Amino acid sequence: MLYRRTTGFKGPLAFDVTVDQAKLPNVLVLVVKSFRFWDSLYMNENSTISEAMKQHHLSVTPNFDRWAKRGVAFNNMWSSWQTSRLLESILFGQIPLDSVTETGTTYGREDTKLSGMPQFFKQKGYETVFTTGCTIKYDQWDRFLPSHGFDTVLGEREIRALAEKEFGISPSDWYNL
Repeated sequence: MLYRRTTGFKGPLAFDVTVDQAKLPNVLVLVVKSFRFWDSLYMNENSTISEAMKQHHLSVTPNFDRWAKRGVAFNNMWSSWQTSRLLESILFGQIPLDSVTETGTTYGREDTKLSGMPQFFKQKGYETVFTTGCTIKYDQWDRFLPSHGFDTVLGEREIRALAEKEFGISPSDWYNL
């Protein structure tokens, strides 16, 4: 049984977001595991850590910086280590399962009731898509994520197959970029 400190929030909403269904804005939630905020010139605008970077306008992540300027970027976010535990915390606000060998997604946890980002966006009329650069078999994400609010779940293999079919990218192109 997944240990959780809450059984689900049932009280009044602290805030709500009104969205015009005819003009839903695109929303991209980008989580980069093991990303260090000090590599980004944008994330360090108000920091003294990167004086040399700022002086010479250097950034290890110029493309990320351009995206971050267009949206909302958090430079002080903490989450637990290990990919599936991070997933529980970020997507559902869960305190991760306290186990060395299992996570909150292990075995798919299809009966566990969770409410978080996917449910919020679906309620507002969005299609929810989860993509990852690793396999969706990892910790049974292929079972956990669809049963917890994601309409589409794509891992590395699925993304490659889609790109090869829809955009004519050949298997050899993946390693010749």
